[in-house]
Amino acid sequence: MVEPDPRASRLNELRLRLPGLVRGIQEPGITPERKAELAAEYEQVLGAVLALADELDVGTE
Repeated sequence: MVEPDPRASRLNELRLRLPGLVRGIQEPGITPERKAELAAEYEQVLGAVLALADELDVGTE
């Protein structure tokens, strides 16, 4: 039996975080500071998703 690649699991975990971050950024009444924090986190997570997807040679659709 082949062990699943932990990077693939990490990629899925990161992908699942993106929609929640977008919803948080779009939340009415969010402070500009919190919006900036969430936007920075989104950029960091998206960068990690793209890097891992490239490393694993998988699509990002």
